[in-house]
Amino acid sequence: MQDVFRFDRQNVVRVKQETLKGILFDMNVFKTADGTICTIANLNEISIDVSVKRKGGKKEILFNGKLDEVLQGLYGQTMKYALCIKKLASGYKVSLDFRSGVLKLNGDDELEIIMRPNKAAFTDINTATSTIEVETIPAQGGSTALPQVDIISIGAGKMSIDEQLGNGIISIMIATDFTMDYDTSDKAKIDNVKLDANGLSKDVTGNLLIAENMEMLQLNPETPVRNMVIHRANDPREVLSNVRLKVDFTKAVDQDARILVVRKVFV
Repeated sequence: MQDVFRFDRQNVVRVKQETLKGILFDMNVFKTADGTICTIANLNEISIDVSVKRKGGKKEILFNGKLDEVLQGLYGQTMKYALCIKKLASGYKVSLDFRSGVLKLNGDDELEIIMRPNKAAFTDINTATSTIEVETIPAQGGSTALPQVDIISIGAGKMSIDEQLGNGIISIMIATDFTMDYDTSDKAKIDNVKLDANGLSKDVTGNLLIAENMEMLQLNPETPVRNMVIHRANDPREVLSNVRLKVDFTKAVDQDARILVVRKVFV
C-alpha cells in the first residue's frame, strides 16, 4: 500500500490482503522561506492511530497517541529512534516496525491507519508543498505477535506512582520531558524505582537508571539519553508478567509525563 497524507487534516487509509512488518512515513516537509527541509519542532503535534480488525472480530489497537510518544516507547535509547528523527535532504524516514513481528491480512482483515499531522510539528513549514508519503513494509510468512504501545498519563502534580501494568511486557519507559534530553531537562527526574514481576525484583536509584540507559547507547555515545527506559526485554525470557511499577520523582511531574509500555499481543 502507498498513500499520501496532508497536514492539518485527518488522513485515513485502510490496508487489506497484504503481509507486512511495519509502516514507513516518509515526511517531505519543506520550509516556506527557501524550500529546504524543516527542522522538527515537536512530533507530539502528530497524532497516530493504528489498529487491526479481523473479519468478525473487534478492533485491536496497536498504536494510539502522539507520534513521539509512540516512537520513544518503541525505540527509546536505540539508534532506530535517532534514525527516525534524522534530517535528510529528502526529509525524515519515520519507520514504525513491528519489532520483528509480521501481520498477515487475509480476506476482509483490515489494518487502519489514522494520522493528523499538525503544522506545529515542524518549524516554518509550507503545508501547501509538504506531504507525508505512507507505505507498508512488505514481509513474508504468517502472523506473529505484534507490539502494542500503551500510553499512560501520570497526572500533573504527582510526586510518585504505583501502577499495575499487566502481562506480556517487552519494555517500560518513564517519559517526563519530550522536548529536552534527560541531562539538560529541568523537569521532574526519577529518584527511585521499584519494579516487581515474575522472576524480577528491581529496586534501584535514578543514578543507576541513567548509567543503564547510557550503556544502551554505547555504540553511539554522543547520542543523548532522552527519557528513562526502566526495562527492555532482549530475549523472550525477559518478557514480564504480573508487573507492578513504583516510581518516586525528584519533584512534581507536569501534564505531559507518561508511562510508555510496549507489550506483545496477538491480533
